[in-house]
Amino acid sequence: MRLRTLMLISVGTLALTGCGLRGDLQRPAPMWGDGEAVPMDPDQEAPEDPNAPMPINPS
Repeated sequence: MRLRTLMLISVGTLALTGCGLRGDLQRPAPMWGDGEAVPMDPDQEAPEDPNAPMPINPS
């Protein structure tokens, strides 16, 4: 029973290691719109959500 379990774990692990992508990941084109992705400034903050809950102790 232990050998069977060990074999199943080994085969599962080897099968999952082949699922990863190698190299640089490329951003796909948008599914709708003009086909060009809009560049976003990483330093720009996201807009505030008016429906977000208020903190208990606002500072």
